[in-house]
Amino acid sequence: MWYVIWTVTDGEEEMTGRIRSGLSGRLYRECFCMRREYMKKLGGEWVELTKPLFPGYVFLDTDRPEEAFCCIKKIPGFAVLLGDREGAFIPLEREEEAFLKRLRRNAPGYLVKNTTVYLNKEGNVCRLKGPLEPFQERIREMNLRKRYAVLDIPLRGRKKTALFGIRLEKDG
Repeated sequence: MWYVIWTVTDGEEEMTGRIRSGLSGRLYRECFCMRREYMKKLGGEWVELTKPLFPGYVFLDTDRPEEAFCCIKKIPGFAVLLGDREGAFIPLEREEEAFLKRLRRNAPGYLVKNTTVYLNKEGNVCRLKGPLEPFQERIREMNLRKRYAVLDIPLRGRKKTALFGIRLEKDG
């Protein structure tokens, strides 16, 4: 099951590395930071870059959360393994985990790729191809000029919003 570790924003990769090197492999399957592609115009050209999808969050896939937590809390820079108010460590719901896996579409490194947006002659969105395609009904906002979409996503039993990268068909 996937558990969420909260750490310092922009420290996700460092924390992931610390956990991987400081935690026995028998206590977890994977430790990762979900990332997203996004488009940025540099020198008049659109380029693909990556950044954390959930700033400040690291995911730990384990069936032994209590043992893992005892080891992780000794790691410098660790903040909190998110749980409930009584101190129990609560995993993501199966549906939430499945949703995040579908977004990733088996891309390497837990990366959510850009979704290609196709426009009709009037400049309206007529089709999506990529990770957001099956989740069109969850898109709250799409900014074609800045190349992003805002999606409602389930995370830890609540509805959150997250930014996802899009690219236009003409971006190449």
